[in-house]
Amino acid sequence: MYKKEEYLSITDMAKLRNVTTETLRHYDRIGLLQPDFVNEHNVRYYSVLKYEKLGTIKELKQLGMSLSEIKAYFENRNYQSSRELLEKQNQLIQNQIKSLTYLQEKINSKLSLMDSLEGNVKTGEPYIKILPKRYYIPTENKVENEIELAYEAMKLEQKIYEKEEYLPIYATARYAGIFSLEERNEKSVQVIMFTENLAGMRDTRVLPGGKFLCVRKRGSFWERKECIRLLYQVIRDREYKILKPIVIENVLVDYTITDREEERLFEFQIPIYE
Repeated sequence: MYKKEEYLSITDMAKLRNVTTETLRHYDRIGLLQPDFVNEHNVRYYSVLKYEKLGTIKELKQLGMSLSEIKAYFENRNYQSSRELLEKQNQLIQNQIKSLTYLQEKINSKLSLMDSLEGNVKTGEPYIKILPKRYYIPTENKVENEIELAYEAMKLEQKIYEKEEYLPIYATARYAGIFSLEERNEKSVQVIMFTENLAGMRDTRVLPGGKFLCVRKRGSFWERKECIRLLYQVIRDREYKILKPIVIENVLVDYTITDREEERLFEFQIPIYE
């Protein structure tokens, strides 16, 4: 004869641990948490001692363990196995924290970029900008249309992925086109992707920092003739010296952020000295 005060019905156990009765039935079916007896009305009853075990199951699930892993743990639970479990889960959590921290930093960086662009974008007006030394990797081929651009960008991300655990998310301002001033009327460009000076990255190149004559435009990535003509005119009028005969078309806002072409934003940069 059982003492009622020593047992909890399936309904009471479920309420106390904030789980469903179907969850407890499932645990019974897989042999994870079985009732101590079932009465003549087919009602499951659990020893109050099972209350703590159910709490442990919930904690282990919260740590990311599967039910099969939890079951295996209970089948051979001792001091050493508990310590090993905690160490393993601690490492997993640290990895998750690292991943989430990285993503949070990237999101904050993207928001800062977007904040800097809101209400402070003047297009068609050349200006001087000081930029730091930048590292980049280029595509192997030049691109002339959206399909080629998509394929080459995909290749660049694969290279980045060799060193970065996480691919960059949208609004990165990491993509750009690069071409020589002599090719300013050509449609084709070589695509580059700025990196964060990743050690050992294949094909990493350096773009020296310094003064850049810049102008911003909205619209299509391929419409650049007017901007280059304007920058070239300013260079002649102000007698600037071109440090390196290249043009960087940095993508600030692209189709990953907006489907509206008139909202896309590009910044053309030419390294100069006075």
